[in-house]
Amino acid sequence: MPMKWSRCLALLALAAVSACTYEGGGVNNPLTRKFEWFSYLGGDDIRATCMPGSPDRFRIIYNATWKEQVRIYELGFGGPRRLDEHVIGPGNLISILAEDPLAPWRGTNAAVTLSDEQYGALIRNLMASGAYVSPQQTLTLASTDFYWTVASCHGGVFHLTGWLYPSAGFDSLKFPQWLQGLDQTGIPFNPPKPWTEVATAPPGSADNPVRGSRTATTWTIGIVQDHLLDQIVF
Repeated sequence: MPMKWSRCLALLALAAVSACTYEGGGVNNPLTRKFEWFSYLGGDDIRATCMPGSPDRFRIIYNATWKEQVRIYELGFGGPRRLDEHVIGPGNLISILAEDPLAPWRGTNAAVTLSDEQYGALIRNLMASGAYVSPQQTLTLASTDFYWTVASCHGGVFHLTGWLYPSAGFDSLKFPQWLQGLDQTGIPFNPPKPWTEVATAPPGSADNPVRGSRTATTWTIGIVQDHLLDQIVF
């Protein structure tokens, strides 16, 4: 292969990797969300700036199956006490607007400013839940599962962990009910349910493309020792 084309392919590969790295700005855009999601969930942007003396930042995600509901809570991004809330659900085609055709898929946003007492309560609930203890063995999570993840910079140290339903760790979590009491989105939580009750479209259909398809929306990821393992799309 000519050197010119080798360089072009190398540059294209580098561009593709860079495009998948989340560097801030939120995940409201449904066109780029899929490509940045793994980097976003893994807290790559938080890790990159986390060092001794860095302000605390938290990204708390509830995956109530990707096709049904995903809830995101971020603290320390818009201000040290501002809790940003974002809920992503199935697009409601009835609400399409000419000025913003993607609006139904952007999700619902809200925010609340925490008092010092509320902020302290969240920190204590996260600690009591084990938010700063990452799995030593790989925790495998699928997009069709119910689970919580937390990526954080706390005390100048980066942490990434998660809890899968059903498990004793999931059942003992302290912060979900606390967050639910502060939620301002007006969208009820999608409660966890057995896998047999999760609706799954037939393989190869538009809602469940074949393994490896560019439009596939199901995958598995792994969390181990504060790192997100490569995702497997199926």
